[in-house]
Amino acid sequence: MIGHFNSLGQPRGVIFDLFFTLLKEDFTGPFYRTMARDLGIDAGTFLAAFRSLSRSSMLGEISSMEERVWKTTRLCDVERDRDVVREVVARNIELFYSAIEVYNDSASALIRLRKGGIATGIASNASAHSKAVLRRSGLDELVTASVLSYEVRSMKPEPAIYEHICKMIGVTPANCVFVGDGGDRELEGARALGMKTILIDRDLSHTDAARPFADLCVRSVAEAVDALL
Repeated sequence: MIGHFNSLGQPRGVIFDLFFTLLKEDFTGPFYRTMARDLGIDAGTFLAAFRSLSRSSMLGEISSMEERVWKTTRLCDVERDRDVVREVVARNIELFYSAIEVYNDSASALIRLRKGGIATGIASNASAHSKAVLRRSGLDELVTASVLSYEVRSMKPEPAIYEHICKMIGVTPANCVFVGDGGDRELEGARALGMKTILIDRDLSHTDAARPFADLCVRSVAEAVDALL
């Protein structure tokens, strides 16, 4: 742990990022390869096209996994009927969910904050199909409220998504701490609204760029909660 929060006092609320903060996705899993095979598309080409639609999907411009995959086929110059795409997605969607894993300290950390009387929230840049990820993880039951970017059509680091979750959990940004892995300039956005920030150092490609915007750097969610209680 680098730094401490002792001088800051206990916050009224703590907001967490979701992906690579509370849970992780294995992008090397079989979902994307299997989808590409079943649709007759090169796996690398499929994945690149699928990822190119991330922003539109996370802003709610794409309403479902089925629609995103269909648009992916179009980007790959492959004509596939929507019914075919729907069937392929339905057949393989469990492979997508099976590649998601909750970090082993996430649930216990959220429970500790709840027992400590601190309001908690999740704010994630995420697509409509991530709603089921959150529900299946059980993490939504352990926080006061959650919001995914597609629901409010605002992505971190834009102010609106932070303001929305703060309102949902009944705190002001000045009385709140944001905890995340630092992707999408999320710590920068939180700081701009007056939040204190904790970086979960997962040694990712964006970690170093996020450090200047962190009041505290830790290696796990458990360490973050240790610093807050």
